Amino acid sequence: MNTEQENSNLHLVFVEPIGLNSHDMFEYDFLFSETPEIVWADDWAEQCPRACDNMRPEGEMITDIKRLATIIPFGLAQQNTCFSMQDCIDGIIALAWEDLSEYEEYPEPIRLIFNFGESFDSVEDKLAQRSQFFSKRNVKPDTNEKTEA
Repeated sequence: MNTEQENSNLHLVFVEPIGLNSHDMFEYDFLFSETPEIVWADDWAEQCPRACDNMRPEGEMITDIKRLATIIPFGLAQQNTCFSMQDCIDGIIALAWEDLSEYEEYPEPIRLIFNFGESFDSVEDKLAQRSQFFSKRNVKPDTNEKTEA
């Protein structure tokens, strides 16, 4: 099976902030699963996820992780104080969205918004519309170790 076929079965289930890299770019890990309907983490029912320590889904539920380095800052569902991750699963809040707080103009051609369960292809297409692409190096689920794609 080729990589494109493998990716077509993947669904976005979590976006984890890594931090600023040495080039002052924001880094995020996009976690994908072939079974988003069973993805869960210990504190996902909490109404204020920002106050929780462990929001990352368990490793065996994650099929693939893609790293994104970007100048675009994202707001993340697990960093909010009003909605639970269950609300994110139910589509009440996005999993990740482009933070507009420092922008003077609305981003063109689209504002980047990613929902729980969104297909890998959809995520990749949205990023491409803003000339953003996942790193050629992947992160292995469970290890945070990089591998060549």
